[in-house]
Amino acid sequence: MRLNQEWKIRTSHIVFGVVIVVALVVVRGIRAGNEPIHLTTDWSHHHLIFSAPHNLAQQIYLYYDPRYLQQLVRRRDARLGLGDIGDGFRWRRALETPETLNKDWSEDMGATATVGAGNYPAKYSFNSTSANCGTASQPDFVVYNTSAAGSSTQPNIVAFDNLYSGCATGTVPSTYWAFNTGTGTVVTSPTLSGDGKQVAFVQSTAGAAELVILKWAAGSGTLGSPTALTTQTSAANYRACTAPCMYTITFSGTGATHTDTLSSPFYSFATDTIYVGDSVGYLHQFTAVFKGNPAETTTTWPVLAASAPLSSPVFDEGTGYVFVDAAFSTTNNGGRLHKVCATTTCGTVGTTVASGILGPEKTSGIATCQSTGPTLGTGVNLNLDAPVLDPVNQVVYVPIGNDGLNNSAVYQFAESYVANNCGTEIKVGTGSTTGVTLYNGNFDNLYYCNGASVCTTGGAGHFYVCGNTGGDPTLYQITVSSAGVASGTANTSAALTTAAAGCGPVIEEYNSNAGPAADYIFTSVTASAQTATPISCPASSGCIMSFNVVAGSALSTSTKTLGHTTVAGGASGVVVDNTVESSPAGASQVYFTPLASQTCTTSGGTGGCAIQASQSGLN
Repeated sequence: MRLNQEWKIRTSHIVFGVVIVVALVVVRGIRAGNEPIHLTTDWSHHHLIFSAPHNLAQQIYLYYDPRYLQQLVRRRDARLGLGDIGDGFRWRRALETPETLNKDWSEDMGATATVGAGNYPAKYSFNSTSANCGTASQPDFVVYNTSAAGSSTQPNIVAFDNLYSGCATGTVPSTYWAFNTGTGTVVTSPTLSGDGKQVAFVQSTAGAAELVILKWAAGSGTLGSPTALTTQTSAANYRACTAPCMYTITFSGTGATHTDTLSSPFYSFATDTIYVGDSVGYLHQFTAVFKGNPAETTTTWPVLAASAPLSSPVFDEGTGYVFVDAAFSTTNNGGRLHKVCATTTCGTVGTTVASGILGPEKTSGIATCQSTGPTLGTGVNLNLDAPVLDPVNQVVYVPIGNDGLNNSAVYQFAESYVANNCGTEIKVGTGSTTGVTLYNGNFDNLYYCNGASVCTTGGAGHFYVCGNTGGDPTLYQITVSSAGVASGTANTSAALTTAAAGCGPVIEEYNSNAGPAADYIFTSVTASAQTATPISCPASSGCIMSFNVVAGSALSTSTKTLGHTTVAGGASGVVVDNTVESSPAGASQVYFTPLASQTCTTSGGTGGCAIQASQSGLN
């Protein structure tokens, strides 16, 4: 992270003493009055991660970043959090044992409803130190997009509360609110405001994308009869309107129609700004989203980053850059990492730096980082997932399903990479010639916390990704130094399937109270799941599974799965709820949807299910 130069040059003992005092003041200020610490968990928290700061100056700088504080709360390996500095304040979380976690639910959101491949629900806890049921004035809730066109009987977006099995009153779960925002579809991940009272998402209507900003009201609509909303006539009217109400902003830009099927909105808590890409390569900026009069910036923005669909973007507030991947499409500008200067911190706003071409080309003789000719079938596109960014170590990870030499690969870049740089390639199996996406991975607890009781010193660890897009999906374990540098040959699990299939994103969650401590790795496959040991999925179909890699244990073909359950068509991305006290029971769970319809156990019926399952058993 590019910190203020003052911190780098003030090295005298006197100034260092002042820094210590400031640190104590900052941390105590954050906790002033024992105010509740709100916790938002959405897709972006799996793509913008923070390794432990390397010095006190970085630590103080990061304490001003809401995302870093949320990560501390979320991980808190979890017993101390910020309490290691100052007055002994403690954050704790639930005692997570199979006995308290095996209760789950599955609610039918509609015949074709799903969060979607590589997309995530969004979870909100009004107080990170307690779990709030539906009887609370501010209950915890989880939001699912449905990817289905809105109608009088079908919501575009829905939230559930009364989430936990230990909630003594009411139905577990209950529909908190459900909205029909129009005939458009919401096929990418939603994001929430810092206070949880608004939600933003992209809706595609009549071939055009629009950003929807919505104030919800509890008790608005049901799954079978969602509340219909119409857009406010102006941003000012939206800011003044009484919930429930919404405001929509159609994506601007010249040329082709700006649709969006891949890019989820990234929200900057510090600047109240959203960044999101579109299907023709433009990156958009929306300001005053949740706190003012929302509008798209049309001076300099939108920025044409590539002539290909863009992934979800990731914004680094320290450098001022937005990092985004472009798909390999029908042009020679796809399959690249792009960084777009979004603030004056990085220089001229709108300046774009593109890496070398990481994947194949359809035109032979066009040089790429790894090849000089095409390796995909005619008419085949290759979408790239959003990058993973660690702004502390200033490294970026980019996945690709075919590197031009028929390898699946993860590329690593320094944030400061220059134009046409190819980064460092780590191969993770064979590449897909049919356009199977390689979704990004995540780090284990060693990388974040170095095995310590508090996440203040990171260490050498591992990066996990589900690769081999050209064959049977396999989990790969890549060694990473404490500086975030990947190296060496990756360790592999047994094949997760018995035939070629797709694989989902990899999500990591450290649980110090699992009895004994566990470091969970979650992923899923779309079909042909391996039922034999050590994978042991229940059926040869779609399956979500977990591994325990506590203490950085080496992955091998004999490593057994810990939990597993059948999901039709595979699973969406997973968000994890792990930051509460010991009551009520069942307050630490995972949330996702299948990619296809199946029987929804608690609501009844067959459709697209919103699912809560246990971390330990996924059952």
